[in-house]
Amino acid sequence: LLKKQKTLPFHQESLLSVFPSPKKFFRLRIRLGILSKPDSPLQFAVWDKGGLVAFPAEAPSVCYPIPAKNICEIMPELLRLVNKSKALSSNLRACHFVTTLLGDQTIIT
Repeated sequence: LLKKQKTLPFHQESLLSVFPSPKKFFRLRIRLGILSKPDSPLQFAVWDKGGLVAFPAEAPSVCYPIPAKNICEIMPELLRLVNKSKALSSNLRACHFVTTLLGDQTIIT
């Protein structure tokens, strides 16, 4: 982008701008692992060095403020509902979240 910016005609340079990404809640899509232990509820986890590391019991927005805020808000309720259903919770290994910039729509697979 910067190389192109240097070669654009002067009148088009004003159309481009570079700005930093937010430090928190910047991912609009995220894939999380699901940890399953016998006689325990399912837990969200992140991949770290080839393995899964479980989220702490804190709210996702506190312990892992990387996904968009609306994803962080959905995560605990989704996990609660999935844990209540044997059909949904058996053999679940991962969960994908995709949202919009406005946060008005979220897809979970």
